[in-house]
Amino acid sequence: VNLLYPYEALVAGNVRGTANMVSFCQSGKVKAMHYVSSDAVFPLESDSTPRHEKERLDDGWKVLHSGYAQSKWVAEQLVRKALDSGLPGCLYRCGNIAGHSTTGAWNGKDSNLAIIRACLLAQAVPVADHLNLTFEGTPVD
Repeated sequence: VNLLYPYEALVAGNVRGTANMVSFCQSGKVKAMHYVSSDAVFPLESDSTPRHEKERLDDGWKVLHSGYAQSKWVAEQLVRKALDSGLPGCLYRCGNIAGHSTTGAWNGKDSNLAIIRACLLAQAVPVADHLNLTFEGTPVD
């Protein structure tokens, strides 16, 4: 995913693709839908307000600035509506998907992996006194 793409560039995959999955799960024999979303749907707020993972974020779109976050938010609304109407399943909000917890296997094109590799190669990490730089990774498994 290119986090710099605008909403219009991501709507086909993230929104229409999700709508198609919801439709598939509801057609014929009902199939459970387990939807992997993103923590990007949580608004970035300066006061660091804690958010609950099951929070609905009904008006969250108003403060989302990236096309990725906006498209994931819209897709979540489609899934939430289907789940609320009785479709079995669950919505998961993952952070940065990292390597496998045992093997370390990781998407070789992942930007976070590229940063980690660069830090290891340089034997240094970025330092910015005015920023709280952290890395969060959710093992793929």
